[in-house]
Amino acid sequence: MHSSPPFRWLSLLALCALAPIAAEAWPIQKKNIQQNNRVFQDGFGTELLWHYKSMPKKASLPKHRMPYAGYIYPDNQGGCEAVLWKYDQAFHHGRGLAVGFERHDIEIHKEKKSGLFGFASRAQTPDWTGHCNGWTAAAIRHAEPQRSVRRGGVTFAPADIKGLLAELYVYGDHEILGGENKTPINPGMLHVILANWIARAKHPVGIDSTAGEEIWNYPVYAYSSDGAFRSRNLVEVKTNIAYVFMLHEEQNRAPRGHRQLMSLHYSLELNDDGEIIGGQYYRDSQRPELLWVPNKPAQGGTKGNEQGNPHMNAAEILAMWRESVPKEDRKQWWNIDPIAKDALVETNHPLTEE
Repeated sequence: MHSSPPFRWLSLLALCALAPIAAEAWPIQKKNIQQNNRVFQDGFGTELLWHYKSMPKKASLPKHRMPYAGYIYPDNQGGCEAVLWKYDQAFHHGRGLAVGFERHDIEIHKEKKSGLFGFASRAQTPDWTGHCNGWTAAAIRHAEPQRSVRRGGVTFAPADIKGLLAELYVYGDHEILGGENKTPINPGMLHVILANWIARAKHPVGIDSTAGEEIWNYPVYAYSSDGAFRSRNLVEVKTNIAYVFMLHEEQNRAPRGHRQLMSLHYSLELNDDGEIIGGQYYRDSQRPELLWVPNKPAQGGTKGNEQGNPHMNAAEILAMWRESVPKEDRKQWWNIDPIAKDALVETNHPLTEE
């Protein structure tokens, strides 16, 4: 189901009449253009495509590169405490070092909430905080664990390994491709990112699906868009984005087809060469905040993961993942900024086929 582009119904919809726009087209900032050009060039060895008519209208990741559905480990339910308890049994002789760090991390991120009439306040864990970015990063960078492994007399099931990966990545470095300061991503930048990363590079990206204080991250794997020129330099576009949705609990084998759709409606401004230079959302559009990609993981407490759990051995967790996943699956898992041991040398990158 995932190997072919979804949303074929979209092309059958007639675009609505051009609605009033609240302001002139929102230009893409120069620094954002430079950032995206650099990240794409570094990751894939080729230039980012900006020409609108050259961009694929729809695309989906191949089946073998689909991120897995995962659990967000909510902070108000203890985060990753359950699997970290097993980790402490295997690696710390039962001393609750990794668990203790997790509890402390949750505690310091509680927010003060006013009581009745503002006379009292108490610290409270927000309902939305958790490890959605950790799961999203892990699912983008790693094939789904398949086999149980043993360490220190303790068996770690695939679901446990996913939990450890979510904890490893929750404070990891990443590249923000577009969006900042709790404001929606520029729709022009969004369109460029989808066409280049999903369609050309066959590489998933993370999305913060809501602009504002709350953060809900998911792995994007497909999109479909229809556009109509309203003038030489203005295109009205409707785009659907598909992302892998979260589970209510971690599972050893994630269900397939666990997806969510986001519907966007925006205009794109083009320069005289037909390149995207900006855009503006229509009032009926959803507005995601960020698109991003994770960098390789680092040891907690060190550069690249300064706030991460220092009582987890990053190299050991990655070794557990490798043992859990067949080599033939790992060989198909292309990443930007790869770990040296997992860098693909036997498989050509999709962009080499262009």
